[in-house]
Amino acid sequence: MIESLGLYDLTIPLAVLLLSGLGLLAGRLLWPDQGYSGIARTLLGAGFFAAVTAIAAFTTTYAIQIAQSLCGPDGNGQPTSATVAMFGSYLLIGLWGFQHPRRLVWAWPLAVATAFALALGVTAALPSGHGYCET
Repeated sequence: MIESLGLYDLTIPLAVLLLSGLGLLAGRLLWPDQGYSGIARTLLGAGFFAAVTAIAAFTTTYAIQIAQSLCGPDGNGQPTSATVAMFGSYLLIGLWGFQHPRRLVWAWPLAVATAFALALGVTAALPSGHGYCET
């Protein structure tokens, strides 16, 4: 649908705008004592720390996967169960952290780190996760 409308250039800005609006709305509903500027500062801070954590976790996970040949039988992926575990843990911890503004600032980075660690653990535990890495 996006391809037929020619909206590839607008996909990321629209997604950021939509998620920002949903975050402000959820913050307003969950934290009625805070104004929109306080909610925006909390979301930006938590998002920044989560992004920094994601970069560090991705780099570490990538290095471990390459060094230990955890790239799956096709040589360039991880099992679907690892991806499901990754998103599930991020969703649960992220939602738990969203209940309080101060908790969110450290819970989102924790959710990112836990998601990457859990995905790496599932990949290492499953026989389908082992295979030569195509780098």
